[in-house]
Amino acid sequence: MVARKIVPLKVAVIGAGVGGLAAALALARSGAGTTVFDRRQSAPVEGGGLWFFANGLMALKTLGLLDEILRHATVVRRCLVLTWNGNLLWRLPLEELAAVAGAPLILIGRSQLTELMRAALTKTEHTCPQAIQWGMRCTGFEDHGTSVSPLVSPSPRFCRPTAFDLLIGADGFHSVIRRQLLGLEYLLQHSRIWSGQARMPAADWPYSPGDSTTFLGQGRMLTAGVLAPRRGDREGDLRIAWFALDATPRSARSGGFHPRVESLMSHSSPAGPFSVRDRHPSRRWGSGRVTLLGDAAHPTLPDLAQGAAQALEGAVILAKCLTTKTDVAAALRTYERRRMRRTASVTRRTRFVSALSTIRMPDSLRQLGRNCVVPWLVDCYRTVSDPREIPE
Repeated sequence: MVARKIVPLKVAVIGAGVGGLAAALALARSGAGTTVFDRRQSAPVEGGGLWFFANGLMALKTLGLLDEILRHATVVRRCLVLTWNGNLLWRLPLEELAAVAGAPLILIGRSQLTELMRAALTKTEHTCPQAIQWGMRCTGFEDHGTSVSPLVSPSPRFCRPTAFDLLIGADGFHSVIRRQLLGLEYLLQHSRIWSGQARMPAADWPYSPGDSTTFLGQGRMLTAGVLAPRRGDREGDLRIAWFALDATPRSARSGGFHPRVESLMSHSSPAGPFSVRDRHPSRRWGSGRVTLLGDAAHPTLPDLAQGAAQALEGAVILAKCLTTKTDVAAALRTYERRRMRRTASVTRRTRFVSALSTIRMPDSLRQLGRNCVVPWLVDCYRTVSDPREIPE
């Protein structure tokens, strides 16, 4: 647990996504006063799902959330990879991965996870009721040397800076904080992603609730899994979280895809499309009393289920660094050095897996290559989900 108390700090976090909430919670549990600013008018109530391997679960345990998360999550017992017409390509040996890591793969709705994180944050000692401020757009920050002021306001014309001891930019790929720190940057891989949830009769989805099912082919990928039931769900229906790279709901319904995919899309309220990119790993994430976390620091593609997990890891390690150093700027640079090598490795591996997932090739060639691909994929998952770096 992040138990050791730090000298009381006043912390500003930009972004109330998974990374921002995790950072706020980790620091609040260590005695800091945290305020989270988010440009959205209210908390999102829908969205896709998040898959977590052992490293994500270890970070959630450190944040004191694991037991509650497991009560609302699906334990994934099989990972099936199919062609777009529904033929089985291979199964990933999740039992082997779980045995080595000591933890299963789970699936939880993104909005459900952030709801639980917000509830935990508001219950943390010394957290004020206004710990999360919605509708607050950030346009940058002012560094005063001994303090830092985020420029946040419902209207940028009437911004009144408030001084904080440190500022965490967890405001996503298009981070305002990153842009001020690092300037304009060259963008790498670009594709479109859709994500969402489908509510459909169980009879229309023949896979087990413990299955994570991926369809590959035609330069596209779609992954889906059944979410745990929630109060108010209609009996006999399933809630299925999914995301798809370069496979839009319209294209999926236009023919050429397995009927199960078409049925999934027809029952969905998708979010997107989102532009999905990653970046060359950066050698600098911060300056002075300002740092970056999550996609603002190290965006990654979704193929190895590490985007949210790496943000959780970063939040835990950031809090740990601030408990072991009294100099805020030095603690932030230590956090950045600890995270850069690991996140760079995850980004590069995920980029390669994404290229393999969406490359156009005959299904017969994928079948021939499975004896090489499956062991390599298992090694990738084992490496990126290694929880040993995370302090308990």
